[in-house]
Amino acid sequence: MKSLLLKIIKFGRYIILKLRNIIEFIGDHPFSTGLMAVSGILISIIGFNVDRNENESTSYVIESMSKKIDAIDSKISTDGKDWQVMKKTFFDIQVGGPIERAYDLDFERTLRTGYGDIKHIEWRLKNNDLLKVSYNSPQNRVLKINIEWGGDNNGREIGIADFKFGKTTLKDIRTTFGSNGFAYATNMMYADDDGLTTFNAFELKYTPSIIIVFKTHLNYSDNPDINPEAAQNNTLGELGPHFRLVGVTIADEQYLDEIWGKGKLYDPNSNLIVLR
Repeated sequence: MKSLLLKIIKFGRYIILKLRNIIEFIGDHPFSTGLMAVSGILISIIGFNVDRNENESTSYVIESMSKKIDAIDSKISTDGKDWQVMKKTFFDIQVGGPIERAYDLDFERTLRTGYGDIKHIEWRLKNNDLLKVSYNSPQNRVLKINIEWGGDNNGREIGIADFKFGKTTLKDIRTTFGSNGFAYATNMMYADDDGLTTFNAFELKYTPSIIIVFKTHLNYSDNPDINPEAAQNNTLGELGPHFRLVGVTIADEQYLDEIWGKGKLYDPNSNLIVLR
């Protein structure tokens, strides 16, 4: 019996070494913390001193291992909540992950450009929405993904809450997440001849290195009674129901800080959010 346990321990140590190699390879993947937890728990289980208390009951050992495995499942499930939602919305392309998945998409590619190490690709989806991906080429690491509404009057469910392009309002977003989140000081709002566009960003509770940004637009032609000058001074007030969702972005926070600046303006009620 003791000989069999020693063989199991030896084999287990081999598996741990392989797990560590995999974890080092995937680096910034959102599940890496969960895998590290698995590794740590397995080490403690395999390193269990079989000679220490040979009279311990088998049932106690099994119960202890079961609790550890339940803890692992809980950890991975929690860490993965946001990511499972984002994978659905962004066609399984992942911020922090490789770019190859994007090249497998069966959509019309309309643009590929770059400046230095940073490359940008754009696809037109079948409903005319635009999918855009920015990535670091030498690192093979996706930095930002966003989808822009193509104008389909029926709207499109984006896979986050029950939001739809062209239907969901800024007020709906505030209500869902309990605040306006925050805005980058250089990218809060812009006005053009068509109307006003705002950007509301939120930090994710279970994926803190990633920021999600909801882009909403108030169209003057759809709201002829709204005074443009007054609207620019009141976008966070009573005009919330008039702004419609037209884009959603997820990005590495450090990358957004580089392109939009580090200055951020927070709603006093802003919290870390959980995607669903």
